[in-house]
Formats: sequence, C-alpha cells, structure tokens
Amino acid sequence: MLIGDAGSWLAQFRDVEQRLIARLPTVWPVCVQGLPTQPLEDQITRRLAFQLQRDREARNLGAIHSQLLLLEEQLTGDVVPKGYIDLAVVLARLGQPDGISPSRMAEMLEVDKAGPKLRC
Repeated sequence: MLIGDAGSWLAQFRDVEQRLIARLPTVWPVCVQGLPTQPLEDQITRRLAFQLQRDREARNLGAIHSQLLLLEEQLTGDVVPKGYIDLAVVLARLGQPDGISPSRMAEMLEVDKAGPKLRC
C-alpha cells in the first residue's frame, strides 16, 4: 500500500535487493571466519544474516531475518509451518507500531527544491 503521491519519490527508490547484494562483499569476509571446512547451508545463512544485521547500511534497509518461518492455517484450524525463507528483509509499514514512524520516514527522505531524495 502506498501512502501519498508516490510519483514524487518512487522513481528515486533504489531496489532493496540490489542494495543488500551490494553489502555482501563487506560482510562476507567476517561471515566465513570460523566456519568449518564443509559448512552446512543453515550455518552460512545464519552467519550472513547476523553480519548483515550488524552492518549499518544493510540494517537501514529493513529488519533482516534468517530462516523466517512461514505459517498457514489448516482447515481444522491448526496453524502449521509451511516452510521458511532463508533470508528475508522485512519492510515495515509507515506509521504502524511495528513499522517506520513518520518522523523516521522524514529523516530518510530529504526534501529540497529539486524534490525528495532517499537518504537511507
């Protein structure tokens, strides 16, 4: 859901996936330190998520989660795991208690005479 006139800032919004990928060369050297010779996929994923959470630029993209559990409700009413996402960046909703506050969004967007600029 978009709030307000997205046309004024949407063109300047950089792809989150590409920005996260750009952080990998920075966090990867620390991520691989201490891994066994034949690490398991989950070991790498957890370390990568942890190092991305520590990286200020990656952290500014959203809440970074490792092995985010997906749940579904069955016809019987039971809620069961459906699967998981190895690495997820959760973008919070503007102005919601669990999301980005309007004041934080104002900090992220710098408005001048030329128009808004994304700062994060």
